[in-house]
Amino acid sequence: MALTEEQLLAQLEAETVPCADLLEQLEALCSDGKEVRAIEWGELLKDTLIDRKLLDEAVAAYEWIALKNGTSPAIAQKELLHILATSRKEQKFIEPAFEKASSTEGAFLRLRHLRSMKKGMLCYNKTWGFGIINRVDPFYQKVEVAFEKKGDHELAFSYAADSLEVLTDDHL
Repeated sequence: MALTEEQLLAQLEAETVPCADLLEQLEALCSDGKEVRAIEWGELLKDTLIDRKLLDEAVAAYEWIALKNGTSPAIAQKELLHILATSRKEQKFIEPAFEKASSTEGAFLRLRHLRSMKKGMLCYNKTWGFGIINRVDPFYQKVEVAFEKKGDHELAFSYAADSLEVLTDDHL
């Protein structure tokens, strides 16, 4: 059953906004030929998430909107700076993610990758091998990694986005 406006508004007013579920429902609306309505409701979702300071979810909602609209990387970058205006730290990830982007989809992939890097995570670089992330420094836009073969080394965000693979528990 398709999402109705009443259902959308009720979910937006809930204590916890189910962003991922709502994006799936908006995608289903697009499949039903109601793309204009879905994008309008996506904007409402994004604005609600920004107002509630749920920045990760707001970025996810905007990514969906930008990809649906075919938004250019330059315009998407400007909108993300607005969405993350309350967090200078988070804004520091945007430029390195978008600077070499040939597509908006690729830029968002790089952005998600950079934002996922956390202290203590296992990572891999084809030149220096395995390592552990020691520090993610948004101010200087660098990731410090202790590599097995190289020792401690700092990578610029723009380089890390392309060359550093973050390994999860299921990587083997």
